Amino acid sequence: MLNPSNEILISLTNLFNKGQYLEAEKLAINITNNFPNNQLSWKVLGLLWRSNNKLVESLYAFKKTAALHPQEADTYNNLGALQKDLGMLQDAEVSFRKAIEINTQYSYAYYNLGNVLNLQGKKTEAEANYLISIKLNPNYFEAIINLGVTLVETKKFERSVAFFKRAISLNPNYCLPYNYLGNSYIQLGSINKALDVLTYAIEKNSDYDEAWNNIYYPLHIIYSSTLNCNKKLSTLFNRKLKINELGLSLLKYKLHLGREKAVVYLDKVENALSLNKNDKIKNPYFSGLIENEKERLPERIISLIHFGRSGTGLLHSLIDNHSQISTIPSFYFSEFFDPSTWKNIIKDGWSNIIDRFISYYPVFFDARKSHPVDSINKSKIANLGITEGMTELGENRKKFLSVDKKIFKEELDYLIPQHQYLDQYIFFKLLHVAYEKAKSKVYNYKKTIFYHIHNPDVCAKLNFIRKAPYDKWIVMVRDPVDSCESWSHEYFMNNDYYEIVMNIRTMLYEIDNVAISDRDTIGLRLEDLKKKPEKTIKALSKWMEIKEDNTLYEMTAQGEKWWGDRSSPNSKAFGSLPRKKIGKVFSEADRLILNTLFYPFNKRFGYTLKNDKKFKDNLDKIYPIMNRLFDFEKEIAKRLNIDFRSFMKLGHYRYLRTILKDRWHILKKYNTYPNMIKPLIIK
Repeated sequence: MLNPSNEILISLTNLFNKGQYLEAEKLAINITNNFPNNQLSWKVLGLLWRSNNKLVESLYAFKKTAALHPQEADTYNNLGALQKDLGMLQDAEVSFRKAIEINTQYSYAYYNLGNVLNLQGKKTEAEANYLISIKLNPNYFEAIINLGVTLVETKKFERSVAFFKRAISLNPNYCLPYNYLGNSYIQLGSINKALDVLTYAIEKNSDYDEAWNNIYYPLHIIYSSTLNCNKKLSTLFNRKLKINELGLSLLKYKLHLGREKAVVYLDKVENALSLNKNDKIKNPYFSGLIENEKERLPERIISLIHFGRSGTGLLHSLIDNHSQISTIPSFYFSEFFDPSTWKNIIKDGWSNIIDRFISYYPVFFDARKSHPVDSINKSKIANLGITEGMTELGENRKKFLSVDKKIFKEELDYLIPQHQYLDQYIFFKLLHVAYEKAKSKVYNYKKTIFYHIHNPDVCAKLNFIRKAPYDKWIVMVRDPVDSCESWSHEYFMNNDYYEIVMNIRTMLYEIDNVAISDRDTIGLRLEDLKKKPEKTIKALSKWMEIKEDNTLYEMTAQGEKWWGDRSSPNSKAFGSLPRKKIGKVFSEADRLILNTLFYPFNKRFGYTLKNDKKFKDNLDKIYPIMNRLFDFEKEIAKRLNIDFRSFMKLGHYRYLRTILKDRWHILKKYNTYPNMIKPLIIK
């Protein structure tokens, strides 16, 4: 008998369709053991193993299915979806194209092919496949949304509006397309329309973080001249609904960032965060261990934050292998302290915390994984381990960053029960203890964690500060205009105006950050680290209260030689700063405006000679010209074939002007920024 009976196959199908997955898996395995060429049982196993995150096993099952039934389009669609999850994008593309070759009317395969092409940066091809998918299935909601997003990414904002509106008509109760539509309106400069749409999205779902994030931009543009827009905020939302107090307090804080009342709204955010019911999770099995029976955890955290392209990766690599420091390479956990991250990790209860964490951060265990990590503004970064150089380690560049999942889990299984409660701060320390054990098979106590928090979202940063009020901060700095230009160069070459605006905005506010300025915070100049490493590392070691180990002069990740990230590979830690990108984005006229706004910082950190009279003269000089186009903006407008008048109506053009004027008014009043950080003292 070459095949199982029809009764057995019907039973397998029924078990699977009824959701009796454990029984279906047992039966499917039994069938494959006795009838290894049965296509249905392999297909069921492929689907079940994929849902259980057994991706390697699932891949084998789907390949068996395809080999046994090479003319079934659905099989290749399933195989391609799994290959995409595994980061095998080119293989996935081949599989989806095979599915379409078999069935040219297969809407889902066109949609999936569009997604894979998108991930490979082939936006035009992705757009074409989404359009075919929608033509075959006019109500395909996900394809319509993804097409709209792709149109935004290719600067086709007016066309994107039509598709987001179409998505809303299909599902008016779903908030996602409202947020995307609002974002498109911002890009087009339709600020009041954006405000209306995003307000509606928040009223429908007051926990919709992305809409809270996006509504900041039209509000800042409309009410920037009125430093207090609280009256408008109090009437903006339908007060009959339960408003997300954290979302509202974060919005008010961001609207007052860099202004005189920022500290007032900082306190309000901290109060709202403290009311979070998901802040702690209780151990239902707590054994009542006395304190001295617990594993000793690191006592403090030193956090590293970036300032444009300022060498945070370099500093992290020098700290990496220090005998007294526990640090996880790269910045996978930049958004770890966002409340939504913790909510996600604990949502299946105490017993599943470890598995939830492992599934949330696959790239932490294998740097080759494409699985995205959370980033600023609720965005995602895919292939972070690859782009940060964590897959080309060692002298021969053939090693990759990895963590033994089995040892890591066993260690956390031992550590977690010792605690009656867990919150993000305690769990973060436990992660480092488990990481050290998985890395070296033994655990030598380390007092200090070095946390590359990099460029976190406001909520993640403030929540971490609230939990770690006495920990230290390092801001890695560099000549600000040079840093911003280096950071923006690739975006400029790709005509990504939005990202350049965000870069300028981030740096102008980061130098005047009330959240960390009154804490134990220092600014470390990249120029000092590169040009006088011995004196700089000696001073830094003293401030960090660690030994001046020889490892502090070696670039490593997990103890292996690190060659730099892919955007700036450099095997030499010290020497001159590369300047090949300087002058490629900002003209002398652009630099006059930016250097004037950065003058107090430049003076404090020694990037310019003190000349307060010239600064005041320049401050008056730049005010009337800030409303005009920068030279870099003219160049982008020309490339995009947008006339200057239309370009000046764009939402982020107007947003940048509110930032520039905001900073200008503070300087005009105080001749400085009140909350600037202090430089590391190097003798």
